[in-house]
Amino acid sequence: MIAGSYYMALKAAHLAAVFTWLSGTLLAAWTLRVGQPGATLDPAARRFVLSVLRWNRFVTTPALALAWLLGLTLARLGEWPPAPWLLAKVVLALALAGLHGYFTGKLRKAVASAANEGSPLLSIAVLVLAACAIGLAVIKPR
Repeated sequence: MIAGSYYMALKAAHLAAVFTWLSGTLLAAWTLRVGQPGATLDPAARRFVLSVLRWNRFVTTPALALAWLLGLTLARLGEWPPAPWLLAKVVLALALAGLHGYFTGKLRKAVASAANEGSPLLSIAVLVLAACAIGLAVIKPR
């Protein structure tokens, strides 16, 4: 195990990156629900979607990369691999990263076609997957 303060600093940075990543992913999911499904975006809504895409490019996606980098570093330094809870958490994190990519693609499509489409179930999926991953990290079941 590494020195406590160093580990805690890495863990705090990881948590901040995860919070930023998941917040941005939820923002993207909720942005897809602007207006009526299938309706064209008015100019204000289109500007908002473009601003969310910019936020995604410069904040959310780097936070995703940092969360993965720090998470893998913490797992290695914590000497947990291949703990079953950690493998399950990695699968959940992969699913969340996939949803992030899905929402990014849908936002780009919404801007290109000027129509929105989104599913409230996918927003809920982000919350459920995140809650499960956080639960595994906190409890670390055997």
